[in-house]
Amino acid sequence: MSDLAESPPTANPPPQGGGPAEFGLPLDPMRLLHAILAARWRIGTGAVLGLLLLSGFGFFKFKAKYTSSLQLIRREVPGTFRASEIGESFKPRQLSVQTMVALMKGSGLLQRVSNKAKPPISTSDLSRNLTITPERNTDLLTVTLTGSRSAEALVDWINLYADEVVRQTEEMQAEEASEINKYLKQQLSATDAELATLGEELLTYGREQQLVNVDKETDAYLREFTEFSLKYETTRIEYETLDYQIKALMDELGRQNPLEQKLNLAREDLESLLTRYTESNPIVQEQKERVKRLEEQMASAATNHTAEIQSNGSVVGNAVYLDLVNLRAKKQSLAEQIKQLAAARDAAHKKLEKLPEKGLQFARFAARRQSLEMARSLLTSRQREAQLFEDKAFGTYSIVTKANVDDVEIVGRSKRIITVGIVGLLLGAGIPLVLAALRELLDDRLKTARDIQWTARLPLLARVPSIGSMPMMELDSWALRTWTVLTGKLGLHGKPVIAGFLSSKNGEGRSTVIELLAEAASQSGRRVIAISNGRKAGSNPGALASFLGSKDPTSVSQDPRQRGVTWISIPDDWVWNSENRDKLRQTLRPLNSDPDAVVLIELPPADRSDTVLVAEIVPYILWVARGGVSIAPMVKEQLETIRHSRAKLAGCVANDAHQIKLWPLPKAAGIFGLWAFLMLAGGFPGLSAEPSGKPVTTNQLPGVPQFGASINPYLAEWQRRLTLGPGDVLGLAIYGRPDLSRTDIVVGPDGRINWLQIQDLVVTGLTIDELREKLDVELAKYYSHARAMVTPSLYVSKKYVILGKVLDKGVFTLDRPMTLIEAVARSRGFETGLYDQNTVELADLPRSYLIRKGQRVPVDFERLFFQGDLSQNVLLEPDDFLFFPSSTVNEVYVLGSILLPGVSGFTPNATVTTMITIRGGFTARAFRQRVLVVRGSLNHPQTFAVNVENILRGKEKDFRVEPKDIIYVSDRPWARVEDLLDVAATAFVQSAVITWTGQNIGPIITKPVIPSIK
Repeated sequence: MSDLAESPPTANPPPQGGGPAEFGLPLDPMRLLHAILAARWRIGTGAVLGLLLLSGFGFFKFKAKYTSSLQLIRREVPGTFRASEIGESFKPRQLSVQTMVALMKGSGLLQRVSNKAKPPISTSDLSRNLTITPERNTDLLTVTLTGSRSAEALVDWINLYADEVVRQTEEMQAEEASEINKYLKQQLSATDAELATLGEELLTYGREQQLVNVDKETDAYLREFTEFSLKYETTRIEYETLDYQIKALMDELGRQNPLEQKLNLAREDLESLLTRYTESNPIVQEQKERVKRLEEQMASAATNHTAEIQSNGSVVGNAVYLDLVNLRAKKQSLAEQIKQLAAARDAAHKKLEKLPEKGLQFARFAARRQSLEMARSLLTSRQREAQLFEDKAFGTYSIVTKANVDDVEIVGRSKRIITVGIVGLLLGAGIPLVLAALRELLDDRLKTARDIQWTARLPLLARVPSIGSMPMMELDSWALRTWTVLTGKLGLHGKPVIAGFLSSKNGEGRSTVIELLAEAASQSGRRVIAISNGRKAGSNPGALASFLGSKDPTSVSQDPRQRGVTWISIPDDWVWNSENRDKLRQTLRPLNSDPDAVVLIELPPADRSDTVLVAEIVPYILWVARGGVSIAPMVKEQLETIRHSRAKLAGCVANDAHQIKLWPLPKAAGIFGLWAFLMLAGGFPGLSAEPSGKPVTTNQLPGVPQFGASINPYLAEWQRRLTLGPGDVLGLAIYGRPDLSRTDIVVGPDGRINWLQIQDLVVTGLTIDELREKLDVELAKYYSHARAMVTPSLYVSKKYVILGKVLDKGVFTLDRPMTLIEAVARSRGFETGLYDQNTVELADLPRSYLIRKGQRVPVDFERLFFQGDLSQNVLLEPDDFLFFPSSTVNEVYVLGSILLPGVSGFTPNATVTTMITIRGGFTARAFRQRVLVVRGSLNHPQTFAVNVENILRGKEKDFRVEPKDIIYVSDRPWARVEDLLDVAATAFVQSAVITWTGQNIGPIITKPVIPSIK
């Protein structure tokens, strides 16, 4: 006896639900919009409070902000005098832009301004609000000062600061000129004394030797010697002048006290490290050693002052140190020039020594006097300029225009108050909005019809309105329309309707739904039997036992007042045991052939154990869910159990589901808001939220993930648990400590990584979450409250191998889900070659294979690449081996009665006729009706007889050959007899002709052509 559920009454049964829904949101997005609209008063109140609070804070906190600026321009100091054509004027040292900016931000200058400022301003406020900007490709420096005191005070401060900058540059020039002036005066005094002594000696020598003049040669040698002597003295003076400038820079660096600054910074770093690390951390131990070394250096600095002063790391120190390096390089260059000039001067002196004794001695005196006179002139000129700069220095920079009150930019506090007020409004409105959305997201009840549909993954067949809010006439009209639509969707017009109504638990309105649909079915002229837990007037609680035991269910009495509906109540103590289920099966069987019969049965709740067994008997199951009562996780679990049974889930019915309206928003604004929300939630307006209602069909190979399926249910095992391996690149960091982050940590060949104090940590086989937990445990030994952050940068440990007749062979990284077609495309396709003047692919697809974990995966490469069957386009997995053998190494032997017997290369899709055609075709003696194909080994060959004659006439399919096949074409069986008959017929004809000719035709030549010789 067959089960009624196994043979439904309709030729087109409704689909079994359970396929993945096309829309993947966890709940109806309209619920969030409705929750936000319901909390509109709280959101508005929060927005107003946030606006008032932060605006008030800004009113008392913010003040008007003033900004004043001026510009300084570099002053190029001119040379006032020149000693000679080869002499250069004295110029103070020019400061670079970086050095000037560093000096302008120095604490000494800021302290001077702070001491003179009226109204007073602290050094820290001046440094914090001061901005110095060099103008690009110009000699201008823009100085900007901001403050909130007043415009007048700001102008006084910035003008005072500019005056002090100019004054400091003047003082630096005057100090440098004073040092050089002292040196030049000493040199000038020594030169004057030597020149006076030399004048007396020259006068005495001239009188004694009675010398009047020297010749031209002596004069030329004298001029050459004098010129080199002058250049030598000039360069020497400039060289010695640099020593004073270098000394001034070294004194400036010495005033910076680099050791003390380094020690203070080291102590601050140690205190900062102790707040984050423990005493045993290597970083803390190293910093303690550094502080100890600096303290020892400070202790010995009082007695052992190093001669070589270096940059201390500060802004001013770095700038001064760069200038010091430049001056030292210039001094080294001048030293080389002095050596060259000394050599040239000595060469000229040797020329003078070759002159006669009197002339030579006179030339020496004259050259020395001329050299001293020129040196004195140069020293006098430079001493005057140095004295001039010492008396009144020009300064490196000057003020272009001073700041004034009219040019001060005023930024009122109204903009800042409005900005913080807007922030307060957004925060005040955002907090209740987010709370309302979170409350709705955490509510797992099914409230709307769309929630019920998405959770059940069933077609929505009907929506039952709120019974108490509708008039009876509208309710009857709704029931009739719903019954018509329901039978139409199920394809049951003119066919019996036997349906069971199932819900998650009691109280979800199954009896109400049955009552409404039964009345509507009765109005359409059907004979209706309604079996439910409800106590409808006219129902008989004891009629269920009579109905199940009746052989003719249509004979059950009915109350004529109920318009053709027979109401049968289910007793409270009723149990659907095996006996009652068998009776129900037998009772429903005759109704299956009655086109006017309608049986609506209220099934027990889905949380009962006997519900599934009863549901398997009824042809159609409708799931009923009441809005705000059903719990989503419970519904999913119960429906999953029913889907794995033989029950036929036809659809779902939403009972009293919430109707979310966009009031008080206008309709157009509501539609636009819904569309925008769906876009933000990841959906699109054109997507249908209705489940397809069609069963999920897959053309999936055994053990191979389906291509094109949803990624979540069809992920391969290696993708569900993606582990790390050798070669993977990781980014590791500690939350809140960006200085300890690393982005290039590579997992070694042994599967280990090293990071910070963690050494030889094995990560092979761990997921990202597992590695993060392991790192937290290790880092806790060295860091307080450390939380590791792991970011995978590159996955290279998952690989696959592809060899054979592809253009790019080798090992490839499986860095993303990849199919067979993508793998071949990544290898740039198959190799091609010329065969019989045609371009053919050299890969032998019938013999290609995919090896996975030592087993061959059943893939038909010919169907995939030649027929486009994407069901064969499987996803690759790590360590897969893909091989495409060559078709050229395979041969087919064509022998026998062929014009060109021999060996032919094998090509895919080759047949017997193509091979014979390649070898020139049949001979005249060939036996085409039985061509022999030999296949296999020599010990166990297989033979096939092919009728090529029928193939050429289109009566049979061509025979496909395989590599190493032997095609043998024999001669026709009667070919030898034909040859013998041909020879016999030819001999008979020849003898007959000769005999007849000899008897009937005489000789043509009667006389001998050649005479006889006697």
